[in-house]
Amino acid sequence: MSPEKFVAHLNHQELRTVATDAQPMLVEWWNVSRLHKHGNQAVWSELAWALAVRRVAKLPHWQQVVLAEAGIEYGWQTLKPEYIKDAKPPVEAGLVPKSTAMQEAINAWNNNVA
Repeated sequence: MSPEKFVAHLNHQELRTVATDAQPMLVEWWNVSRLHKHGNQAVWSELAWALAVRRVAKLPHWQQVVLAEAGIEYGWQTLKPEYIKDAKPPVEAGLVPKSTAMQEAINAWNNNVA
């Protein structure tokens, strides 16, 4: 007997921490793109969903959107920031350091400051 497949939905509590425009894309990625690419080979637990969403929520708004869009396009099993490490921020994101290490340091700082 296989475990029941978790189906993501827009009113899931984990999505409250993600950019509003990335939320429907994350649901689409989980329910549709992953299914088409991986079918039953993918992990379909609610915990796997929550961990992926938490990982996305730690990113700046623009990266959340880029990662969610790429996840839909490629049907990745999960969403990891390193998948979009070469993505360039849009002009409206303002000044962003070119150094990935510096971007990560700034993101870590912003996530730890209350």
